[in-house]
Amino acid sequence: MTPNVSGIYRFAPFELDLAERVLYRAGSPVPLTPKAFDTLVVLVSRHGKIVDKGELLKLVWPETFVEENNLTQNISALRKVFGEDNFIETVPRRGYRFIAPVEVEPAGCAEVVVPPANPPAPVKTTPINLGRWSLVAAVVTCGVAATVYVMDRVRRPAPPVRPVDSLVVLPFVNLTGTPEDQYFSDGLTEELTNAVAHISGLRVIARTTAFQFRNKNLDIRSIARQLNVSAVLEGSVRRQEKKLRVTVQLNDALSGYHIWSQTYDRGEGDVFSIQEDIAGKIARTIRPSDPPALAASSISDREAFNLYLLGRYHRAKPDAASARKAISFFEQAIAKETRYAGAYAGLAECYLKLGQQGVIPPLEAATAAMKAVDRALAIDPNLAEAHTSLAIVHLMVDWNWEAAERQFQRAIALNPNDAAAHHWFSHYHSVFGMSSDSLRESRKALELSPLDLQILGHLVFHYVRARDFRSAIQAGTQALEIDPHSQLVYMFLAMAYEDVGDWEKAIDESPRGRAFPMRNVPCSWPACDLEEQTATGASNVIFSPAAGNPTVCCSRFVRPGWARTNRPSRTWSRHYRNTNPI
Repeated sequence: MTPNVSGIYRFAPFELDLAERVLYRAGSPVPLTPKAFDTLVVLVSRHGKIVDKGELLKLVWPETFVEENNLTQNISALRKVFGEDNFIETVPRRGYRFIAPVEVEPAGCAEVVVPPANPPAPVKTTPINLGRWSLVAAVVTCGVAATVYVMDRVRRPAPPVRPVDSLVVLPFVNLTGTPEDQYFSDGLTEELTNAVAHISGLRVIARTTAFQFRNKNLDIRSIARQLNVSAVLEGSVRRQEKKLRVTVQLNDALSGYHIWSQTYDRGEGDVFSIQEDIAGKIARTIRPSDPPALAASSISDREAFNLYLLGRYHRAKPDAASARKAISFFEQAIAKETRYAGAYAGLAECYLKLGQQGVIPPLEAATAAMKAVDRALAIDPNLAEAHTSLAIVHLMVDWNWEAAERQFQRAIALNPNDAAAHHWFSHYHSVFGMSSDSLRESRKALELSPLDLQILGHLVFHYVRARDFRSAIQAGTQALEIDPHSQLVYMFLAMAYEDVGDWEKAIDESPRGRAFPMRNVPCSWPACDLEEQTATGASNVIFSPAAGNPTVCCSRFVRPGWARTNRPSRTWSRHYRNTNPI
């Protein structure tokens, strides 16, 4: 239990209240991270004295390995708070000293110390004055109370102030020092994200959004508010001479205190057990009464795993060249470990990406993706991402609606946190004019990945399809605040403005959207739902060389619900599949 310490340190115009853990400036609270606050307590309690960096690290991060730059960031944050008042002096090669005059209440609460590891050797005693001893005892008692206060705050994780129902795994910091090892820390982050995503009732932010906070020195509470999560997992990775150090910390998003932390010093080959241990401890921490059983990795070949991580690293990049690199790494991983279901699933995703970008013909992309998916599911029938890829092929290429719906439902049942599955399932519903269902899935995808421009842009599209044009305009405006250059958003905004009769804005937005090819919108199959005579005429317009992108030309003519009882004409289907990106 934290002792009831009521000490207050005053250094004009600031007041540091230990009991409330608040720094005030002229009576107004100043926001500080918990670790910055603890750093300040140590320095102020020893005002005028040099505090070694090593001792500061032991007090603020006891029993946890952290780099010195963490301390440097705390000092920098405190100096920003103090502004021109340079209260903290840097003593080269030693540490720091708080140099401002400090008033202490109650008197004697003056110093926080690291308790000695061993008791001092006995010394010869002499009689002392009892009155003087009482004063010394008061000073020592108060100093020890302050010490225990700080040590208790930083040593024992504070319980979460609310149940953990949502989580973001921030990109692990690569401390190895070489950019070539970035793939490993990124891969470990992604593997942990996928592992905890299977914890029932836990909303986990998708990688696309989480990785946008890489190298941003933001308070975790600020990140949590932006993503609306109740916990933040952060960590670091260092690889050196076949040794691996992984430091991980689960933080309560409201208070900033760590709920659980651990440092792993293992051989590089133990990366699988480290992943499983971290995921298991997170599960037991946030679901102590009913911890879920998480699937263990079936891969034991470390070299195959490294190749797989390299594949995922390049797959996450947007360009076609990176997708081809990813395919090469996934194939090398499979050569090392022939039953690597995850590598086969990665292959399928890369082929679909190349098909979507028009780099390879859609049928070629779909055939390669289907082959990889079949192999992945033969090895692991419960691999959610493989079911998502299979559903996309059924939806976008062979138009097997029943199979697409079945595969989307299976993928989401296996991993409710799969933002891509929800995103594409929204398109499936849009094909049939099921606006409420398409909007539900699109909003769910956005909840899991709130900074994903593809999801944001297509939410605008689904509002347009639902004829909720004002919501479409509002969503588009919010999306442009994240990326003011998104041609996808401009294109859908132009549609919304056109439908509300705001022709000036529609014309203003259209040139920005026109340069963006209309892809990945499965409900834009215009010739399908027209009367036969009209459909023939529409097809002539669609496929004339001057028409540009055919799906853009006639996306207005889709009649909701047609796809449930009809299939496109054979001629139109063959042309679409061979020419239009997935």
